Amino acid sequence: MILKLLSYNIRFGGLKRERELAEVIRGISPDLVVFQEATDIEVIRRLAADTGLPHWAARARHSIGYISRLEIEHHEWHYPAEAKHSFLEIVVAGSETRIFGLHLSSMFSKWGERRRVRALAE
Repeated sequence: MILKLLSYNIRFGGLKRERELAEVIRGISPDLVVFQEATDIEVIRRLAADTGLPHWAARARHSIGYISRLEIEHHEWHYPAEAKHSFLEIVVAGSETRIFGLHLSSMFSKWGERRRVRALAE
């Protein structure tokens, strides 16, 4: 299976920028978009509708969400002890394809990089 994936940090939930975000997504025409900073459920719902990607999930105050052209068999947020944000596991229906959406800390230091490595290990 060939999957066109877009990882997109929509910054501060994407509120009041839905039109511009949808234009970018339509221009790329992905099968699946995994968002970082997807903190506003209504923004993700509107982006799904505006881009024709009917399958979607987001949770209030969680950083990761998605919209998809493909049917999703299962999605689940996980909460590792060492991570600042939850991560999202997405399973595409009818395949063994499993996508993990992450939003790692963005501190630029040796300490911050060690934290990112621990989060990935979790």
